[in-house]
This record gives sequence, C-alpha cells and structure tokens, in this order.
Amino acid sequence: MHKYFTDWFHVIDPKASRETLEKRWEGIEVVLETLDKEKIVELCTFLIRSQSSGPTWFKDVFKQKDEVMPTRGIEEELRLLAVIVLHVAMEVEGSIEISVTAALSLIVGSFGIKDEPKWLREHIHEAIRVLSRTGEAVRTSQEQPKVGSPIKPDEVNSIAEHLTSRIEQLKESNDFLWWAFTKHSKAFSVKYSALPVPAVAFGTALDIYNLSNQIPLAPEAETLLLHVLFETPGVKEADLSFKNFLSGLDKEHVQTLLSNSPKNVRLLCPLHWGIAAVSEGRSWMQEFERSFEFRTVTKFSPAEISLQYLRELCLVRMLSKEDGNGD
Repeated sequence: MHKYFTDWFHVIDPKASRETLEKRWEGIEVVLETLDKEKIVELCTFLIRSQSSGPTWFKDVFKQKDEVMPTRGIEEELRLLAVIVLHVAMEVEGSIEISVTAALSLIVGSFGIKDEPKWLREHIHEAIRVLSRTGEAVRTSQEQPKVGSPIKPDEVNSIAEHLTSRIEQLKESNDFLWWAFTKHSKAFSVKYSALPVPAVAFGTALDIYNLSNQIPLAPEAETLLLHVLFETPGVKEADLSFKNFLSGLDKEHVQTLLSNSPKNVRLLCPLHWGIAAVSEGRSWMQEFERSFEFRTVTKFSPAEISLQYLRELCLVRMLSKEDGNGD
C-alpha cells in the first residue's frame, strides 16, 4: 500500500475501516497491472469532466474486490480512486511512457477546471514535479560507455550511440537559446513582435515544441517560453477571454496549428478542440462549454494559454506514437 493512500482516501471518507482501505488498495493494484495510455486518458477524462461517467471496467474492479460497495452516489470516491491510480502510475519506475502520459493527462485536463476538488491540487503538483524530474533524467542519465583494449565492435557502437545522444542534447539546448535570442517564429515565419497576442501565445508554444527532441521537455523549456512571451511587446498586459484567443487567429495561423489529435484525447485538450472547431467555421461556443464545463468568456493570460498548448502538444505526441520515449 502506498504510504499516503490512507491520507488520500480519508479526505472523502474519514471513517473508512481498515478492511475498506485494503479492498480499495487491492483494486488499485489490479488497475495498475493493465494500465495503458488509453486507459489513462479514460480515467483522467472521468476525473476532470463531471458529466463523464466512470469507465465500466474501472467500477467493476472495485466491485469485485468489495461486493458490498455501493453502486450509486459514489462518483467522488471513484474520481479520487482514479487520481490515486494516476499518481501511483506517475511514480512507477521503468515505464516512462506510462508515467509521463499520466502526468501530462492530469495537468492538461485540469486546465480551466471549475469547482476543483480540494484533494486534486496535490496530485497536479506531483505531476508537474514528475515531468520536470523525468525531463532532466532522460537527458543526463546516460553514462559514458567503458571500453577495453583492444576495443570491441559492440563497444564502438555504444560509444557512437552515446555521442549521438550527447550531440542531440547539445543541439536542443543551442536551438532553445538561439530561438530565445532571435524571438522569431519559425511556424509563422515572422518576428513575434509583428504578431497579434493570440498568435504569439500559440506560436511560441509550437516553436519550442518543434525544437524539442524528447518528451517530456527539458526543464528549461517552459522557462524560456515564458521569457520570450514576456519580452514580446503587449503580451504581459493582454489577458483575453478564451474565445478571443481563438477568434484572434487568422486562417493561416489556424491551419498551421491544426493537427490530427487522437479522438480519445480531445476532451482533455480544450485548445486542440477549439482550433479544430474554428477551422471548420462552425458555431462552437455552446458545445465547448457543455463539454469542458467552463465559459468561453473566462479570461486567461497569454502565458496560461501558451503553456497549456505546449502541454497539449506533448500529450498528443505521447498518445500518437507507438514507442513512447523520445521520437
């Protein structure tokens, strides 16, 4: 049993018996055994969207472990169990793909959330820490291969792979710094200072995402993103409504940003959903508010939009590729 499980569960059921705690933990262990990226998205969608019903397979696991567990009025308990599954999945060693997907899903899905449960924030903070630690670890964990004398063919291959990895890391860092220095959008082929604020928010995210060679991003990526944003005239003072960030994009910007995200992730990615809707030229605000449960007149800063779009891009990439780590 996780050392904090009792504390987490007692938030919604302070009088839970030891037997109940043990049965719920057994259910979590069963879920973790078969947890994959698709199930992570299902759990996170259920956790974040109040109108979403819990996956049947998820409910069944806990019912099998506790036959007297109620079947009605337990949505908050199931949502808490879902976020605990995601939290534990983030801590699993040896599976960066699962850990990073769980962390990104939780952070991305929580954007704009209304009436956030009091127990959710701790898990979001942990997701942010996991991405930072993992982003650094995948770039620094490789030790220089040891070679004998005479050197063997497999040792030559190890050295070549190590050097290639180091070169890629240095290239990524240099690309980041040059981008931050020039403040030029490769995606939109113009200086950020010449773009309207909505295009700056999206363009900076897309540009630094395209310069990154691995997911999760390097820890400095978001810091540099914010630096470029705040150095762009007019950005700091420009809090806009959600709908104005999207309506402020012209057709060329929308087409550049448009991507084919997996259907199962769209209810976690409000910006991807909105861009797709705008590209189709349809009325979208009422449907958006029903789906994402916050109003399109809600104001956000360019930094909030840019960071969210960057994280959505990373999540879509994780769910679109087969091998999980890197590209």
